Order: sequence, then structure tokens, then C-alpha cells
Amino acid sequence: MANLYLVNQLADGELVTVFQLAQLIGKKETTIRTCASSGDPQRRSLIPKWTKIGNDRRLFFRKEDILAWVGQITSSPPKLGRPRKSAGSK
Repeated sequence: MANLYLVNQLADGELVTVFQLAQLIGKKETTIRTCASSGDPQRRSLIPKWTKIGNDRRLFFRKEDILAWVGQITSSPPKLGRPRKSAGSK
């Protein structure tokens, strides 16, 4: 889970790189890049909203977006895996 102490140490409006975000939320850099480039909304919800500056290809994340994302995932964690079969059907 995200290290909220470190996130709160960021200055307001500070931009975070993919490398820094990976350390903050405990995901690999490749996972973050894959989720960002995916067209699947469910996969994109696995990372905070990102931004690009000018024509630069690098991804950046704002402190406010990271905190909003953490609040969203802690209030309604995603359902993982396949749905279970009901107890009555076989």
C-alpha cells in the first residue's frame, strides 16, 4: 500500500516521476507504465492520474492526484480474480 507519510512530505503541486511513484506505492515501474498505456479503464484505475509536460514522453504524478487515488482505493478496494460460483449451482 502507499506510504502516506512519504506522500504527505511532498510539496503541494510537486511532480513525482514513475520511479518515485513506484517507491511510494510499492509497484514496479513497468507495471505503472503498462497501466498508463493500457486502454482498459480497470487497469488504468490501478495507478493515480498522470500528466505529461509538453512533448515529453515521461509520466508525472501530482501529490493531490496520488492522495485522491489512495482515498479512492481504500474506500472501495478493487475485486480481484474471477467471480465465484454461487453455492447452489454446480
